[in-house]
Amino acid sequence: FTPDGDHMVYRCQDCPGTGVGIFLMRDDGSDAPGRRLSTNPFPPEADHSPQVSPDGQTVTFVRRKVDSKLQALFAVDIDGGDLPRLTTYRLELGIKAAWAPDGRHIVLTAHADYPCAPDAARCVHKSPNVATVRPDGSHLRMLTHYTGGEKGAISGSYSPDGRWILFRVENLKRETFRLYKMHPDGTHRKLIRRLPFAPSFSDWG
Repeated sequence: FTPDGDHMVYRCQDCPGTGVGIFLMRDDGSDAPGRRLSTNPFPPEADHSPQVSPDGQTVTFVRRKVDSKLQALFAVDIDGGDLPRLTTYRLELGIKAAWAPDGRHIVLTAHADYPCAPDAARCVHKSPNVATVRPDGSHLRMLTHYTGGEKGAISGSYSPDGRWILFRVENLKRETFRLYKMHPDGTHRKLIRRLPFAPSFSDWG
């Protein structure tokens, strides 16, 4: 939902026009399918996970260029104008990206699909890590630092007061998963719970 509760943003798979896109629609559906905010130019790939900024002026989403790789964060004005790319495709983001409550940062997952390091003589997989970026795409900051391609961190969301970031740590070789929280600067990491499954798209009420 937009902060005023009057509209919602969503990804539409089979909406009017070409390509999968992000739409803005009134909360009662009276203008369905609503205003198109984006169209992915790389069919059949999609734009995912639209999120409205706390001030209600911007919608961010993750654009997939190639299946399971080459994913980047984009932003569009709520009226559909301006469409800057905030991160490179080679950062290979996870689908989930979330705004800080004060609107000053966005939390995301870099190298979410354990991609191979580019130009490597042999495949050495990168590990996923939680990072933040400013809404203009500047000051990308890594908050976790896993390497080796077997263990990684996947971002969730901010707490409502902005003091914590929720994320999971996974070990693919051992098939273990843990839910953690940490401060937005990457410090004071605290274990919430060990789980027998991978918690995905975690949100904080």
